[in-house]
Amino acid sequence: MKTKLLPTTFLTLYLTLNSVFAGGVPGEDPNGLYYQSGSLDETYGGVREGLNLYVTNGPKSAQYKGTRLTLLSGTVVDGTVETNGQSELIAIDASIEGVVSAFGNSIVDLRSGSFGELIADDDAVLFLSAPSNGTVRTRNVSHFFMDDGGSVARLFASDSTDIKIRGGSVLGVVYGFACARISIFDGVFYSPLTAFGQSTITISGGNFLQTNSLPERSSDAVFRCIEDGIIQFVGSNFTVNNVPVNGLLDLDKLASTGVIERIGDDYERYYTGIVRGTLQTGQTLESSFWIHRAQEYQDDANLLFISDNGPTNEELEENLLQTAALLSKAEEDLLESQNKILSMNQELETLKEKIAQLQQYGAPGLGPNALLNSTFDSDLSFWKFYTSGSANAMLYAPGVHQSSGAASIKVNSSSSNLQLYQNDIPLLHNTEYELTFYAYSNTGNDFKVSISGHEFPFINYGLNREVVNLTTEWKKFTIKFTTKNFGTPAFDARLSFWLADNARPGDQYFIDNVYLVPAQELSPLAAKLEVRARALRNIK
Repeated sequence: MKTKLLPTTFLTLYLTLNSVFAGGVPGEDPNGLYYQSGSLDETYGGVREGLNLYVTNGPKSAQYKGTRLTLLSGTVVDGTVETNGQSELIAIDASIEGVVSAFGNSIVDLRSGSFGELIADDDAVLFLSAPSNGTVRTRNVSHFFMDDGGSVARLFASDSTDIKIRGGSVLGVVYGFACARISIFDGVFYSPLTAFGQSTITISGGNFLQTNSLPERSSDAVFRCIEDGIIQFVGSNFTVNNVPVNGLLDLDKLASTGVIERIGDDYERYYTGIVRGTLQTGQTLESSFWIHRAQEYQDDANLLFISDNGPTNEELEENLLQTAALLSKAEEDLLESQNKILSMNQELETLKEKIAQLQQYGAPGLGPNALLNSTFDSDLSFWKFYTSGSANAMLYAPGVHQSSGAASIKVNSSSSNLQLYQNDIPLLHNTEYELTFYAYSNTGNDFKVSISGHEFPFINYGLNREVVNLTTEWKKFTIKFTTKNFGTPAFDARLSFWLADNARPGDQYFIDNVYLVPAQELSPLAAKLEVRARALRNIK
């Protein structure tokens, strides 16, 4: 028997369970009763709670809460057994003909014997190393582990449960529902595996045999996915019909095949195609795959149906019809590309207009100023003001050095967002810049300054909420920084004067002569056009 790998959250409980029962001797116990022989008759009621039991002849049915129960060799239970409330159950060469249910963080370890239907629910853990002629059902974040010696008729996993199969066999279908996770390392599977409703089946080993039939023409399919289900193949250590697989999942050829055919009714429609590969024996294999209509092939995680039979004549005829549909799709893609080119041409014209603006508003003698209307001589054009409270932005005269104007913000109420900013500023990447401006406030309260992307999430482009210590008189401030967090010239930079953190009702702020230039000056016109020229080349 292979060693079970237990989830961390249940390891402590499982080790405790083994230490209590392994080699134990039935007898009296201060925490409860041990039964050496005989059955648990109805005089003990329908629910056994808080007991510590060894059983050699089980009841017709029983329910246990907070109980440790060991079914010893020869025990026969012709009814159902239900564990709940952190109960622990071990079965050694026992027989339970009814349903074994594990609920409420309980642990059930079926080591040997024979069993019927098995249910794990509500974060319970179920181990199986013995044959079961019933169905295994897992729900509500429960766990199921099966090793060599284990076998079940069918397996249904749902509600984010975790299934690990390291050996044994499954005679009927394997279904994953509702985000369930099924991991297959080894074992024999006689019927198809289906991932349904965002569940995931991961296969790294095992032998998958095609003995049962499926609806429609998918009768020989081994793996299926429906409604966003996923089947993943890890490595090639598994076999189909006893033949080792090597290159069966030729993803490049599968991707180039595309969508071939749609069949079925309105609810259950599938696409079929062909995937080719080679086996370890050197044989060439041609297989069909099936894809649900709501999905598109992306990678091996979306590989849905596989079988080892080639297409029928009817399928080949249908392929020709689908080729026409693919050509129609190609025409749609071409039209979309033409629309993108048109959009890029419009963007090119916009960039030309902005270059003209740079030529007009550049500051002679101060190098390539990246800002527009830096001196506020007549208005606040190209600057924007925003507040979530009450405040006003206006032109104020005189500005610094008795200039004709400056920007002024008068605060009427506190606000969580209060700023004066300019956006769509062009910046060279990985370049040192120098930001200079004059400012003061009537109370001496500070503000902060940032250079970022204009749109959410407002990526830091090199200057992030730098505190500016204002006084009550005009003062010049110079801040140097190096641009970052973009790899090509940016055209969406935003310079923000952030007042929200420090401004109080009655405060009035004044800002003038704001310039943003490279620290290593280029010629004025060359620097203004450098960013735009490089971008235009990229767009073309």
